[in-house]
Amino acid sequence: MIERGTGAFSPEMIAEMRSRPRFRDASTRLLNGIVSLHRSRPSQHRLFSDRGRVFVAFFCLYLHGQPNQNGIRLTMSRLEAICQSHDICSAARARSIVQLMLRAGHLTMTARTDDARTKPMEPTQPLRDYFRERWANNIASLAVVHPQFTDIPAALDRATFRDALCALLGQSHQTGPGLPGEPDGLYEITEFDSGLMIMLRLALANRLDEPPPSANGMSREFGISRAHVANILQAGERAALIARVGATSTFAIREPLCERMSDYCAATMLLYERIVPEALAMEGRHTPGA
Repeated sequence: MIERGTGAFSPEMIAEMRSRPRFRDASTRLLNGIVSLHRSRPSQHRLFSDRGRVFVAFFCLYLHGQPNQNGIRLTMSRLEAICQSHDICSAARARSIVQLMLRAGHLTMTARTDDARTKPMEPTQPLRDYFRERWANNIASLAVVHPQFTDIPAALDRATFRDALCALLGQSHQTGPGLPGEPDGLYEITEFDSGLMIMLRLALANRLDEPPPSANGMSREFGISRAHVANILQAGERAALIARVGATSTFAIREPLCERMSDYCAATMLLYERIVPEALAMEGRHTPGA
């Protein structure tokens, strides 16, 4: 679920964001919002359970708003090209994810064009709603450390603002130098279906000073098997990112993962701090605090 484009921020910029008053509250809200989008929504979680699926879904939305020189919007060939050129996933995996979204009603086929080889698709309201919630959470979290953004989530009621924000995020995801550096072993975990979400859930419990959730508990929360959760936790333990609590089936987050989650939250907030005023300007409105 890590946002592309966040690697554009230097360690000094990340450190400055992390030093702001109430950063811990803001980052806790950010983590909680991401987890809440998936918790107790098994059907939605299955569609967005790893970074590849989130990025494919996002670029479906982005390409629909970015017609090419022939006026063609979202097609499988355009999606495959953007996924491969930006190392999102293979063409075969992109097609598989699209089939899942079509079956779930998050995408729909549109009327044929004059070119019979072109099979345009269109995002449906559930896909738009998912990203609207995600964007609202990111902006509201930023507002905790930057109060001038407090009223901005309401701007998502405007299609012009949503379209501008989507376009700018798409550009950032494509032009940023990539993802922030990951702690050893996290790449392996994110290759698991739901792997990163389990790490985020543990990080959230740590932030809230709650007892770490068990494998059984996270299985119920995300609608995945306990055995699969156990495999993810074992991978995290091997990477020294989490530690087993005694002889139980629960795990606690360790410092390297705490640090990376804080850096991720800081970078995400820096990204939206930069992009939101640009999106407001694109729709001809004033920036926050202007």
